[in-house]
Formats: sequence, structure tokens, C-alpha cells
Amino acid sequence: MSSRRRPKKSNGYSANVFDDVVRKAKEEKSNKPPQSPIHPTGQQAAREDRKPHLLVKLVGFLLAVLGAAAAVLAFLPRVLPSISEPTIQGQPFSASVTITNTGSIPLQNVSVGLGINEICPANSPCNSSEFPTPGANHSGNLVQRVGRKPRDLGIDERFTFPLNEIIDTQNSATDYANIAIVVDYEIPIIKWKREKIYPLYTRKDNNGHIHWFWE
Repeated sequence: MSSRRRPKKSNGYSANVFDDVVRKAKEEKSNKPPQSPIHPTGQQAAREDRKPHLLVKLVGFLLAVLGAAAAVLAFLPRVLPSISEPTIQGQPFSASVTITNTGSIPLQNVSVGLGINEICPANSPCNSSEFPTPGANHSGNLVQRVGRKPRDLGIDERFTFPLNEIIDTQNSATDYANIAIVVDYEIPIIKWKREKIYPLYTRKDNNGHIHWFWE
């Protein structure tokens, strides 16, 4: 009696079936529509659009502040004193002082005084060194004002007076002087009164001639 063999059962898919599955998966993947890029939400877009606008506003604000500061500085009052060489050698108070309005607005009630720190007549003891100490208190020893009424000064206007109009040295020689020109004035309309102090001192050159220098 002959025996018949039973066919063995397969434990997996055949090669053809596996190829079909792979092919179908590739086709499905290729047939999918392309995904659209992710766009920010409305709030995110608004925030991103707001950033450049804020930067522009900040720059504009800073420029406006700088422009306003420059305008204020341009209209600040300014007076400038200058001094000539002494007309008599050895007598520094024979020099003349000129006060000029160098600002952009006219000034009212301009008056000039002299603050004295030290004056040493010729051949007399002098406590000061060759160069004065910066920041000396000149206004504490303010002498009489220039012998004239306060006056108004328009833009670029000036007036001149001799120093011996304030201090009469009686034509005596002076070895050293440390003084200050004190200018008082008033700004129109707002009636703002101001005072400016301009220290200066004398010094002799190699020939013994005396000159004025601003501190």
C-alpha cells in the first residue's frame, strides 16, 4: 500500500504577494496630495507685523527728542567776554573788556561787575602762585558794577569798557591779578535772570610784559 505525501503549509506570503503589497503602498504614497506649508495664526502674524512698526516708531521718537534738544541748545543765551592787551605796560587794568551777545536771542538788563580774588601791586608780597587755583571764589568779592546803567544787547551786539573804570589803580604798576568778569542779564518775556562768571589772571612773558589769560 503506497502512502501519499501531504503538501507542506507555507508560513508566509509568497514573493509575488509581497511585491504587490509594496507596489500598492508606493502608489498610495505617490498619489497623496502635497502638504501645504504651515502658516502662522492670525495673532502670530500680527505680532510679527507689529515688530518693524514699533522699531520705526522708536527711531522716530529718538530723532524727535534729539531734534528738540538741538533746538533748545540753539536758543540758549550766550554772552562772550574778550579782553584787549593793556594800553600801559605794567598796568593790566588799562586793558578793555568787550561783552558780546553770541546767542540766538536778544538779552535785557545786561550789567557787568568784577570779582576779585587777588591783586598784587608791584614789589609787594603775593600769596598766589604763577597759575591760579581753578574754581576760586571770585563772586564773593564782587565790587561795584560798571559805571553805567544796565543795557539791552541784541543778537551780535556788544559794548566795551576799560577795567580801570571799575578799579582805579591810580596808574600804579601791578605784578599779578586774579579776577573774574561777572555778567548778569535777563531773558526777555520769561524774565529769567542769569549770571555768568569768567575768571582770568595775569602772567608775565619772558620780557617782563604782563598779559591777561582766561582760566
